[in-house]
Amino acid sequence: MLVLLSVITFTQSISIVSPPQFFFRDIEALKAQFSAAIPRPPGLTARIVASDPLTACDPFINAHDMEGNIAIVMRGACLYVTKAQNAVSAGAAAIIVVNTADAVTEMSYDGVTILPIVSMMINSSYGVELINNTRLHEINATIVQSPASNADTLALLDLKTSLGGDDWGHTSVGAIRGWNVSSDPCTHWQGVNCYDDGSIKVLYLDSIGAVGSLSPSLVSLISLSKLDLHVCDIDLLPAWLGSLTNLTSMTITACNMKGSIPDTFFQ
Repeated sequence: MLVLLSVITFTQSISIVSPPQFFFRDIEALKAQFSAAIPRPPGLTARIVASDPLTACDPFINAHDMEGNIAIVMRGACLYVTKAQNAVSAGAAAIIVVNTADAVTEMSYDGVTILPIVSMMINSSYGVELINNTRLHEINATIVQSPASNADTLALLDLKTSLGGDDWGHTSVGAIRGWNVSSDPCTHWQGVNCYDDGSIKVLYLDSIGAVGSLSPSLVSLISLSKLDLHVCDIDLLPAWLGSLTNLTSMTITACNMKGSIPDTFFQ
């Protein structure tokens, strides 16, 4: 079987929430392409249970302990997908693969399979420590969807400033005034829709009284696929919008916009 290298597009954190000696510890992790979507806040919280066998290459002997919990397994001896499939069969809600190196890396897969289980990798230092401690304590962890990246958040805040700052949204109640650094754009900002990895998918700038110009910082929203502008007074459409290669849909209605559509939109 052809095994392709999965492309991991974001960094995820697993928060150890108990017992007390593990409070507030966040462990860097990577989500596999074959993984199920990571839940939005408050996320998935469950007990971490070491698989038996630890490589998870065969059906779990301790399947009775796995139902609804997070299986932690060691890398090696079989495909990552095989480990995840065995975790699914045991009833686990998620699987954490411990790398054999002190780093996280992409998990290879066939380029097609998507499994109904959240699948993550962590490094050997944290992973071995976790495995050893699951034999001494009941350890619970939370896996939650990543918030929007700092770059995406700053780009949206620049957009807010370029279109009037806190005065933006004067034509509708609340509107964009809620865009601030203390909240996550993916879950709390009006008009923002995100992919599961926290990258910005859609901007609905609808009837918010936007006046001014589109901030060039928006070029950093490389995952943006749709932009809706409705009832606005915005200057010329900037040519750099054409560099957003994933932008496949843009709707402009009832906007007092000057000039023509840049040629870069048709390249």
